[in-house]
Amino acid sequence: MAIIETTEPLDPARYYGTSEMIVPLNTQEGLLRYKMGTYEFEPMLAESWEVLDGGRAFTFKIREGVTYHDGTKLNAESIKYELTRTMEINEGPSWLLNDYVESITADGEYQLAIQLKEAVPDFLHNMAGPWAIRFQSPEAYKANEKDGDLGREWAVTHEAGTGPYKIETFDKESRVVLVRHEDYWRGWEGDHIDQLIVNVVKEGTTARLQLEQGDLDMILMPLQPSDYEALAKNPDLTIGDFAGGNQFFLYFKTDRAPTDNKLVRQALSYAFNYDQVIEGVYGGHAQRIGPLLLGLEGDSEQIRSHYTFDLDKAKSLLVEAGHGDGLQLKAISVGSAPRVLLALQVFQSDLKKIGVELDVQELSGAPWREQRDDPNADWNMLANYWAPDLLQAAGSIYVMYRCEGRTEKGAANASRWCNEEADTLMLETLTEPDAAKRVDNMTRVANIMLDEAPMLWMVWPSDVWPYRKTVKNFQYNGFYTPWSARIYDLSKEG
Repeated sequence: MAIIETTEPLDPARYYGTSEMIVPLNTQEGLLRYKMGTYEFEPMLAESWEVLDGGRAFTFKIREGVTYHDGTKLNAESIKYELTRTMEINEGPSWLLNDYVESITADGEYQLAIQLKEAVPDFLHNMAGPWAIRFQSPEAYKANEKDGDLGREWAVTHEAGTGPYKIETFDKESRVVLVRHEDYWRGWEGDHIDQLIVNVVKEGTTARLQLEQGDLDMILMPLQPSDYEALAKNPDLTIGDFAGGNQFFLYFKTDRAPTDNKLVRQALSYAFNYDQVIEGVYGGHAQRIGPLLLGLEGDSEQIRSHYTFDLDKAKSLLVEAGHGDGLQLKAISVGSAPRVLLALQVFQSDLKKIGVELDVQELSGAPWREQRDDPNADWNMLANYWAPDLLQAAGSIYVMYRCEGRTEKGAANASRWCNEEADTLMLETLTEPDAAKRVDNMTRVANIMLDEAPMLWMVWPSDVWPYRKTVKNFQYNGFYTPWSARIYDLSKEG
């Protein structure tokens, strides 16, 4: 199997990546998860749960007979430890807890209670998505703690979860080897894969050649359209076209001139050739998006198509903003999504027609994250792809736009945009039980965002994963397993 980069850190309290999720998703588990292809929950480390007090309190019956990879027994205290540790570290996905949780208690060996600050009927989504907190042995953290770091240094490249696989080899620059955890609580009856070798391949062409030669069984990284065309001719391969989990967009740096001016941001949004990118760059395997999660409350075709490719309008807005003589801007692409660079090159060419010079730089991994997190970085636009944390209208985007996220390291609001009205509406929607009111709130949020344009919403691509026909039972949905797979469910012939 090929991916474009391995994960750093593996720590469930800090991990907020996508392209390397294959490792944590198969070594660590949460309390519950989504059933594949549905918005329904299925039990994992919690075998049952109860919603109390109108959605302000939740109790979980923790599964008995489960052991972490280091042999420690799973119980309610160990679950509490990971949750409180995550809240204390306060990075990445911690907002899923810190924004809502008032207290966590272990009421007996296998009973966990979570009390929220206020009623949030949809809080279970916080515990089920791909970035919901997964659990590792508290004893492993404690044994590897240095200077009160809660085991953070150790957890960058090590794990002690409950998942079906555990790490045998971890080299973030070349390969990760996962082997099955013999004492896995779901057992090993039937056909399962015993070992997974994940190769880190930086070039899509290299991955394609390795798949064609039989050195790989699957590619979980984006390729160029020409690669897919070539692979589709191979009778030994299946080209899976799946519902994508990532929306692709450009952050506008709203606290740095000239993108601190919303007229400039609107102009740039009209200068992006959405249709050409969808057809020419993604080969038609993509669709338009807007500020809201596709298909959820408040989203509509009208909102998604608000900005159209219109260079005359873009130029007029630049003149109104005082930049009729042109601009020089800097954009950073994300190396783990090579087609984004192609999209930016299309954008670059069109911007020249209206006097805007766009300098495009491509970065990956830590250097890209450093640019995202540095408030003094000199970019005007930063490309990113984002899979929703929650399959709920407000929760799925709140982390990207919330005002508090402007100053948090590793947070998703790299635009550093804040609109108090939108913030309030999203928070109200998180706790609003009335469906019509939620739709009204989110429509208002969308219209605010379309006017303010804190981002340029590019496309929502399908996830196209080629794999050998010897791989069986590969099920995928980008909302639940972004750029990954539930390896336990797979088998292989031969």
